[in-house]
Amino acid sequence: MKVLVPTDFSSSARLAFDYGYQLVKGEENLEFVLLNSYEMPSGASAGGVMMSLEEAMAKESERDLALELKKMNEKYSDLKITTVSRYGTLENSISRTNNEEHVDLIVMGTHGASGLKKALIGSNTQAVIENAVRPVISVPSEWETKEVKNIVYATDLKELQNLQTLEPINMIADLADATIHIVYVTENASDFDLENEVTKLPLHNFFKDKTVKYKVIECDDVAEGIDSYVNEISADMVVTIPKEVSFWQKLFKRSVTEHMAFQSKVPLLSLKDQ
Repeated sequence: MKVLVPTDFSSSARLAFDYGYQLVKGEENLEFVLLNSYEMPSGASAGGVMMSLEEAMAKESERDLALELKKMNEKYSDLKITTVSRYGTLENSISRTNNEEHVDLIVMGTHGASGLKKALIGSNTQAVIENAVRPVISVPSEWETKEVKNIVYATDLKELQNLQTLEPINMIADLADATIHIVYVTENASDFDLENEVTKLPLHNFFKDKTVKYKVIECDDVAEGIDSYVNEISADMVVTIPKEVSFWQKLFKRSVTEHMAFQSKVPLLSLKDQ
């Protein structure tokens, strides 16, 4: 298994690396890829000065990656770790790196550093989630890494195009012996049988050998409804599979600084149905 971790050399990025390792350390042939993405500061002038600045940033990125790799090798002596330095936006750098490295999972912090080292982790979390074709786990900067016991899967009860989209949930549940909570938020929850509705979908059989609980939440705001349940059960992870603009907007259309209520509290696993 190959895990990509974008880094701006901040504590948030290191936390994401640690979280990712603890989450999948039981997987075979485990390898981590540290990616540093850098861009020219806005307002930089063209010509020779711009070229010199880009070269300086490239050298700084490679130097800092080498120092970061040394720290990680000391901490995880048995783990294979490689590094990639890329010029460009974070989402484009992730896409290009995935095309070359064929990663299985992306784990990133939601807050990052500033200045020339800034990889836009945090402000571009949503852009990465929207554009990445691989599963993305965004880890809050204040999250205390612990074993995953309760996974909240927020569903819109629409049939998936590809059932294998759910495989990361199964993998994590297997590794941690976690309970999967299938949650549906609706404005009218009276006499709504979620388990019966789920049995009409293929995902019911996909989780047949897992511990599964069902929860219908009556709320006119999807994010607030999920947030209340996350707090109620002290969830360790929230999973979403955005498929339509309307559903995506209900979950994610908030200011970048808010990061959604539950995203700021627990790691968020975003999957692409494709």
